[in-house]
Amino acid sequence: MFAVILGIYRLFGQHWIDPVVAKEKSHQLGISSANIYLIVEAYFVLVNSLIEEFTWRWFVCNKCQILIPGTKAIFLSSLFFTLHHIFVIAAYSDWQAVILGSLAVFAAGIIWSHSYLTYGSLWSSYISHAIADLALATIGWQILFN
Repeated sequence: MFAVILGIYRLFGQHWIDPVVAKEKSHQLGISSANIYLIVEAYFVLVNSLIEEFTWRWFVCNKCQILIPGTKAIFLSSLFFTLHHIFVIAAYSDWQAVILGSLAVFAAGIIWSHSYLTYGSLWSSYISHAIADLALATIGWQILFN
């Protein structure tokens, strides 16, 4: 996923994201230095991804399994996961990034939910999720500090 995210960014995202606007938005959020950025991204990579895995795989995917067992539960929980992320993507991106990002989040949700249900553990989905967030953090670093 790391390589796919970076590849998609290089193909599309770097043409869609205006670094000046990104820097302005990061400053509005209080991310005004490289050190603050690293702290924020460490939280997202290590903590937020774990919280999301507990929420979206352990809780939501399990509840979807009760409602509609099997692969339909994977798609339903991934849809909810995607809807949650659409608002975040839309707040900081244009419609092209919302569409592409939503497709990527949906695909990741399917992979992570399937992994969770297959192995009965959050470890594989958490590690993969953290690595995906690390790719996004890497892109953010390039945009803001290069």
